[in-house]
This record gives sequence, C-alpha cells and structure tokens, in this order.
Amino acid sequence: MSKTKHKKFLQILLILLTVSVVIFIFSNSRENAVDSSSRSQQITRFINYALRSVNIPWKVSEHMVRKAAHFLEYALLGFFMALTAASFTAKKLLRGIIAFPACLAVAVIDENIQRFSSGRTPSKLDVLIDFCGSSFGICFAIGILIWVLYITHKYSYPPENLPSQQSKSP
Repeated sequence: MSKTKHKKFLQILLILLTVSVVIFIFSNSRENAVDSSSRSQQITRFINYALRSVNIPWKVSEHMVRKAAHFLEYALLGFFMALTAASFTAKKLLRGIIAFPACLAVAVIDENIQRFSSGRTPSKLDVLIDFCGSSFGICFAIGILIWVLYITHKYSYPPENLPSQQSKSP
C-alpha cells in the first residue's frame, strides 16, 4: 500500500472511530432515566463484586460510576479526535486547537440531548467532567504522537533548528 493510500485509510479509520464514539455518547444520553439508572446500577454491582473478589475494601457508588463513565467516554473521544486532527494536519498546535472545541461542542450537545429524554436533565457539572475527560484524552494522544515521532527520529528534543546560543564573554 502506498504512503498516500495508507494515510487516507488511517484518516477514514480515525473518522469512523471518532464518529462511533460520538454516536455511543449520544445514544447513552437518549436513554430514559430508568434505563440509564438500571445500567449504572448493574455496572456498580459488577465493580463492587470485582473489588471484593480481589480483597480490596473499597465500595463505589452509582454516582461515582456515572461520573467516571462521563470522564472515560470523553477521554476516548478526545483521544480519537486528536488523532483524527493530527492525521489531517502536520501543524502540532493545530491538533489541540481543533480537538478541544470540537469535544466541548459534543459535550454541550450531549447534555442538551438529555432535555428530551424522560426523567433526565442536563448538567453543567457533567459538561465540565466531559471536557476534563476529553482534555485528558487529547493530551494523552498528543503525548503518544510526540513519543512515536521521537522514537522514529522525526521529532528531536530539543529541536535542532533553533539557533545555537553562544555565550557572551565580558
């Protein structure tokens, strides 16, 4: 496969993964309060059972599970959003500039979808948690990109193209 075809394939794959995460997020928001709570309770019971089975004396609440789910699903979104942006631009700064507002927009839309779901209401705290999760995912993706570029010698630290600093003698 040529380099151009490989890049195009990667871009399409990343777009599909990003869109899939957005669809997953929006589908969770469309659930009514009873179904959403039921699923959260099942996950909470599973986590608490797993913790007990390995003799960890912690117990998580449904509230903790719900907030962690917000953070994690948006971390995944931020990760794929940053990789998708990076696949289309070589400008390092642009990767984050594109991904941050896009993830924030998804978070705001996501919370507003809940207005139309029976028994659910939007939450500004959830938008904040979502944005923190996506920021983590974006930073994680950019860190991996820098690491990969560094180990493949396409990125050097410190950058080699900086003018050398000459010491000034008095």
